[in-house]
Amino acid sequence: MYCSRLPNNGGWLLVALALSFTACTRQPAAPHPQRIAILRFENFGGDVSGDWMGRAFSEILASELTGVPDLYAIPATRMHGLDGSLGSRPAAAPGISAERTLALAAGANRIGYGEYAERNGRLEARLTIEDPRTGRLAQVISASAAAGDVLGAASDLARQISSHRAPYGTRSLAALKPYLTALESSDSAAAAAFLQQAIAADPDFPPPYRQLALLKAQRQDRAGALALLDQALARSRISEVERARTELEAANLRNDAAARTRALAALVQFDPGDTDSWRSLAGSAMNRHQYSQSVQAYQKVLAAEPEDVGDWNALAYAAAYAGDPSTAMSALGRYRTLRPSDPDPRVVVSPCDAIIGAFGKIADTELFQVKGAPYSLLDLLGDPALVDAHRNGRFITLRLTSSMYHRFHAPCDLRIEQVDFISGDTWNVNPIALKRIEKLFCKNERAVIRTHLATGEALTLVPVAAILVASIRLHFIDRLLNADTIGPVSFPCDVGVRKGDELGWFEHGSTIIVLAPENFEFCDNVAGLARIRAGEPLLRKPA
Repeated sequence: MYCSRLPNNGGWLLVALALSFTACTRQPAAPHPQRIAILRFENFGGDVSGDWMGRAFSEILASELTGVPDLYAIPATRMHGLDGSLGSRPAAAPGISAERTLALAAGANRIGYGEYAERNGRLEARLTIEDPRTGRLAQVISASAAAGDVLGAASDLARQISSHRAPYGTRSLAALKPYLTALESSDSAAAAAFLQQAIAADPDFPPPYRQLALLKAQRQDRAGALALLDQALARSRISEVERARTELEAANLRNDAAARTRALAALVQFDPGDTDSWRSLAGSAMNRHQYSQSVQAYQKVLAAEPEDVGDWNALAYAAAYAGDPSTAMSALGRYRTLRPSDPDPRVVVSPCDAIIGAFGKIADTELFQVKGAPYSLLDLLGDPALVDAHRNGRFITLRLTSSMYHRFHAPCDLRIEQVDFISGDTWNVNPIALKRIEKLFCKNERAVIRTHLATGEALTLVPVAAILVASIRLHFIDRLLNADTIGPVSFPCDVGVRKGDELGWFEHGSTIIVLAPENFEFCDNVAGLARIRAGEPLLRKPA
């Protein structure tokens, strides 16, 4: 029996809670901990050869502020994970203009931006910390060091923010410069060469190992990536937090759930403000049916990000499973208060939190993953009849990053007819890979969810798996869709869902492609690279 009625994952508990929930009182939000994003500094000197230090200041400051009480320094990797679609920016680009939007999308409630210049044999730097909600300056600090000593100047700034700062992972400029140059490079071969140079200069500096392992994994060289990570872990002089980060990457590549949980538990101990790790730990506990631990982890996330609607929903599920109706009811009420809702039956809403990628009109049967990178509906869907249903229709690509809420919901009232699982690879689906790898969505594992609206039109959702995301769980079929599922295989269904019902989830971030009828129009909020939340308007059927 492949098909089951929704919901089958404890949702009946939430239904019962919803029926018994008679009033929702808005609770005052807990004080936000300081979540600071240090943007790339701007070079105010005349020597462009020092432009690379702009990224160095932001990297060193964010790293040295790891684990500072009541403060979470958002890593540049989290910010740029939200916006690889813009490509690598040049090192000289000032962060105040190029990264501010990324910082806000990553949840920053403090933004640090700065400038530096080399004058009279000295490197002078200034950091301004701003409250983005009010525009008021919270702090302005400055530092000075010998010319070229970006490590000394950045550490001095970090020390003025907190005496609890930790030393950066290397004191070698010969390792630091090629590492940061690699991060700024849009050429993967050149980046790999720079990273190897950084490793040779300081073998006890783990970030270049991890970055080079990522490049190898993107090329499907998993064995090479793991060998690099094991090489880093064999070093005895790396810090505990860097060891935990490296162990997490290795566990993800090995698909070792127990090792992943251990690494996440270590990371939140070293950096309690790291909501990404808490969120991953919560999801991991849910998968192991350790619901009380999942509740505690989601509560840690929401203490720092109390407006995150997806995490309130996830907390409600975890608490319902844990047999804690009081917490589940409270979380459900908060979710209802915050969740975007468009009751208009003509509106198709976003099924997930996401960054909007490519979207537009399907040209006969051709659409594109990024500009200049077309693919066909037949390659994506595999069924000529379904291709005909979406010929000249509308499409939109929704990218979920690893830090986002990774469950997805019904975008409108639907009847689910069938799920087709198509086996494939697990290429990374980040925007750089989308530009480089032809027809990537058509190569990866994916589930084609066939549905139709009450008025009969076809609407199809295509969740696409990716590196470290090689499993898709759907509530209405009784199989976990992953590498062990040999496809193509079809699961017939006849399940009615209402707008907002949870359909399933990824283990991490990935992509959902939405295919809609030709006569639907995109809503005004749909724009390239815009961040959208589950339940916000996506498409509208004309009256």
